[in-house]
Parts: sequence; C-alpha cells; structure tokens
Amino acid sequence: MKRVRAHSRIKAFILSDSVLSAMTKTFDIDLLPKVSVIECGVVVGEVKETGKARLYTRANVKNAGADITELELDVPVVPFVVGDKVSIGESEVNITGVDYKGKAITVDSAVTVSEGDAIKGTDGSETAIGLLRNNLELVGNFADEDQQEAVVDVGVVAEDMIDLLDDNAKEDLKGITFRKINR
Repeated sequence: MKRVRAHSRIKAFILSDSVLSAMTKTFDIDLLPKVSVIECGVVVGEVKETGKARLYTRANVKNAGADITELELDVPVVPFVVGDKVSIGESEVNITGVDYKGKAITVDSAVTVSEGDAIKGTDGSETAIGLLRNNLELVGNFADEDQQEAVVDVGVVAEDMIDLLDDNAKEDLKGITFRKINR
C-alpha cells in the first residue's frame, strides 16, 4: 500500500484527460471513513447489495501476532467502518472499532496474522470499480447524507499518487493505465 502524503494533489493523479471516462456514483455516507475529506485518487469499490460506492476494502496487516484483536493496517487511509464484516485468511470477523489516525481496527474475535496478510471486505467493495476523481468533502450541510461523485473507470493515471492501490485493484481496473511517475 501507499505512504501518506501531503493534501495537495487535486486531480494531479490524472495524466491525460484525452482518454478519460468517469461515472457518477452515489457514496454510502455510513460506509465512508469518519474523516473530513477523502482525497481524490483513492481506489473505490461498490457494495453488491445496494450498488452504492465506498472505498475499496482491501488492506494489509502491518503487525503480526497470535490471538490478537487490534490490527494495524498498512494504508494511507482506513477504508473500513465499525460494523464491517471482513475476512482475514480463513476467518471472518466483525469490526468493532476503528482508529483512523492510528490506522488500526479492532475485531470481535481474536485472529492470528502475519505481516502483510490481507484483510478484505465481504460486501463486494473488495473489488475495485474505479478511482475517486475529486476530493469528497464530508463536512458541512451534507455531511450526514449520501454523496455523489465521479469515479474514473478509464484513463491514464500516475500510479504513485493512487491510495489503496494493490495488485488486485490493478487487475480489476482494466480500463485504467497506471504509469510510475515517482514524484
């Protein structure tokens, strides 16, 4: 997963507007991280049951251990919320707590994990559908309502500026060409 970086990349991840396609998606406010802004360029998934968008729910474990309930995540932004059911290896557990600043989750049953193990959502959002085109502001008059925003599904983008990007997302996003820029 990608490192944390400064909040100054408004649409800079798009390398060419000439080959760009975006769809408008409704984001489920209850399934978005409890932060004030979700930056553009983050990988987006879709909940099968509702068809609504949320962040791509795949992350890697940063800490290893046996019989632990608090998992540190190797992500720039935590894509999970309290109440999510996730799979970790052969186990399915429920998320009971999220520390967005510390980038950690608490689960309802102890699990044994190794560094780098995958944590995946189970609602369909563990499959990538596109990249958030613009910042998603989660403050103000509409902070408690579902939000609509463009999701890029075809284009040429700077791989180094995409958050939550992994090999699985790259495979899912067949219409997107990823180029390494190393900014």
